[in-house]
Amino acid sequence: MKIIAGRPSYDVSETPPGPRRAGVRRVRSLAFSRTSLAGRVLNYASYLVLSFVAAARSGRPDVVVAQTDPPVIGLVAALVAARFRCRFVFVCHDVHPDIAVALGIIANRPLIALWRAVNRLIRRRADRIVVVGRDMREKLEREGVPRDKLVYVPTWASADPPAAAASERLREELGWTNRFVVMHAGNIGLAQDVGTLAATAERLGHDGDILMVMLGGGAAHAELAREVARRRLRNLEILPYRPRTQAHALMAAADVHVVSLKPGLWGCAAPSKTYAIMAVARPFVAAVDPGSEPARIVAEHDCGAVVPAGDAEALAAALIAMKSAPLEQMGANARRGYDAEFSAPSCIARLRAVVEAA
Repeated sequence: MKIIAGRPSYDVSETPPGPRRAGVRRVRSLAFSRTSLAGRVLNYASYLVLSFVAAARSGRPDVVVAQTDPPVIGLVAALVAARFRCRFVFVCHDVHPDIAVALGIIANRPLIALWRAVNRLIRRRADRIVVVGRDMREKLEREGVPRDKLVYVPTWASADPPAAAASERLREELGWTNRFVVMHAGNIGLAQDVGTLAATAERLGHDGDILMVMLGGGAAHAELAREVARRRLRNLEILPYRPRTQAHALMAAADVHVVSLKPGLWGCAAPSKTYAIMAVARPFVAAVDPGSEPARIVAEHDCGAVVPAGDAEALAAALIAMKSAPLEQMGANARRGYDAEFSAPSCIARLRAVVEAA
C-alpha cells in the first residue's frame, strides 16, 4: 500500500516527528491559517498539484482510493486512475461545495457551477462511492449517482469507556463534581454552529448545575472565544486538544454530549464525534436537520435526544430534560449500538471489502 498524505492540520501532537512510516509519503504543501478562505484555497491548491505529482511517480496501483478532504482531491485520484487505467474508490466524508454554500462561505455562482461539474466528473469516474451517512447516500442519489455505485460505511471510532472510579477522579480533578457536564468534543469548525452553542449556554446560565465544556479546536475556535467573552458566559469552558486517550477519558467523564451542525447540512456530513461518544458509552443530543445520520442513530438506538439544528432554545430545553433522563441506560444503549454497527474492526472490514471488490 502506498499513501500520499498532507501534513497534520489539527493536532500535530498526534503525529510527532520521528522515522517515516513505510509506504507513507507526506506532501509538504503550503500551510496558511485555516481561518482564512484565501489561505485554505492556497493550501488546497498546492496540495492538489504536489499530490498528483507524487502519485503519478509512485508506480501503477491496482486501485486508487481518495477521500473528500481537501475538496476536489477526488479529481486528482480520478486523473491518477485514468493515467494508470485502474479502479477508483471515492470515500465521501463531506459534500462540497454544498457545505460552503450552506455556511455562506461561497456565493459565486460560476464557481459553484464549476465545482459541481467537477463533482459529476469524479462521481462518473469512480467505480464505487463510499458514503458515511444514509442521508448522504440519499442526497447523492437525488443528484444522479446510481444507487448501485453507493456503499454506506460509517466512520468508526476506537475507544473503551474507563472505569466509573476513573471518571469520578477525573471529574474531581477538573472541578466538575456536583455539576451536570454537557460536552462538545472534537473539531470546533464552521459547520458546528458555535453561535447556537454559545446561545444555548447563555440560556442555561440560570441553572448553576449545568456546565458546558468545549473540547478541541478548529477554524471557529476564535469565534467561540469571542462569543464567550461577548455573552460573559461563566458556564462554558474551552479545553484545548488533548491526545486521543486523554480526550476519550474526558469524553467519558461528561454526563451528556452535543452533536451539532448548522441548518442546511442534511446529507453533507456525518460528524465522526458521534461514534466516539457511543464508544465511551455516553448519550448525546443531536442538534441537526431532520433525517440526518446522528438523528437516525438516536432514534434507532435510544441513546439521546434530537432537536432542530440552529435552535438554541430547543437545545437548552433538551439538555435540561436530560438531567432527569436515564443517562446510564442511554449510554449503555449507545455502546451496544457501537459494538453492533460502528466499531473499528467492523467498519474497516466493510471498507476493505469495497476496495477489494473494486
